[in-house]
Amino acid sequence: MNGWRVIEVDEYVKIKLETYEYFKELEKNKQSKMLAELLGPAITTENLYSGSNVYASFTKVNQAKIEKIIKEVFCISKDDEIVWE
Repeated sequence: MNGWRVIEVDEYVKIKLETYEYFKELEKNKQSKMLAELLGPAITTENLYSGSNVYASFTKVNQAKIEKIIKEVFCISKDDEIVWE
């Protein structure tokens, strides 16, 4: 025997699919991390406490900073206005 393992077509397809899904998930995580890093300066989270427990959490988004990021990413002139819907 030459050390090669014979696999069925179904097992081969399953291995290929699992490999594809693994790398797809890696790419998704990479994109999410990049987006979080990009938007991070414009977003803050504030927790309100009751004793030592968090009872409310607020996420604040700075619109001016978001607009600046959008203009940088999409090469929009600083003088152009962004219309929010």
